Amino acid sequence: MAHTHGPIMILWLGTQPTVIASTAEAAMEILKTNDRICSGRHIRMSFRLKHHIKYSLVWSDCTDYWKLLRKIARTEIFSPKMLLAQSHVREQKVGELVEYLRSKEGQVVKLTQFVFGTLLNILGNVVFSRDVFVYTDDDGNKDGIQNLIREMLMIGAEPNIAEFYPILEELDLQGLKRKCDERFLRVMKLWKGTVNERKENRNEESKDMLDVLLANDFNDAQINALFLETFGPGSETSSATIEWVMSELIKNPKEMAKNHNFELNKIQASSFKSSDSNYSYKLDKQIFSKTRAQ
Repeated sequence: MAHTHGPIMILWLGTQPTVIASTAEAAMEILKTNDRICSGRHIRMSFRLKHHIKYSLVWSDCTDYWKLLRKIARTEIFSPKMLLAQSHVREQKVGELVEYLRSKEGQVVKLTQFVFGTLLNILGNVVFSRDVFVYTDDDGNKDGIQNLIREMLMIGAEPNIAEFYPILEELDLQGLKRKCDERFLRVMKLWKGTVNERKENRNEESKDMLDVLLANDFNDAQINALFLETFGPGSETSSATIEWVMSELIKNPKEMAKNHNFELNKIQASSFKSSDSNYSYKLDKQIFSKTRAQ
């Protein structure tokens, strides 16, 4: 196509022009040389929710508000000090997952569901120091944050005719925006009580994400938008990666055993510490690299 139409071409998807860089040089020009100009992102219409889009960190332009959010996230919420202070919580939640899976030995388990739930619990403790997922085989989580977040992501990924013909956006012919909005309102209700309780009983010693936002005078709409974006992208992408790695390792038991023995044999059991970041990094890197090579 580059020989016929040149290194840069426009493909019309409905009424929307899509620029295609078909050579390495053209891609470099867009992604590196002019990355600042071309760094905008398309907002799916299903996610353009009136309760959310105005205060979004993910979808906002480079405004003063966006810069403030980035600064707070970098220096307070996800600072090295904060992450280190919460490391024991992450270990505890992973331990709970391991114990639950051990109790199901010999049974069929929906690994995706429980990995996703574990990540939500880790994020729940980062956000407002509470679990949001219960380990159960029944429908105890049916109306919980796990299903609502996953449904919103699936709705947002569905093809939407209004993406190609924006004049149809207000009609919402497929009902995708309405469905997404309904689930967002239901998700907000799940943590509304926690937010109100924290407002009435401020604890100066506690320092989770909710405390930081309240200390910076964020309103409910801003808090809801940031909570949603913390639980949504943060859990789905990580759980998908973990599920993929686990499935590949299960399909290759020899490789899994080799990775396990290779690293554990380096470290004497008497001196092993679960918080040894160097050990964790080397083991994770080896497993990921070997799995990706399969």
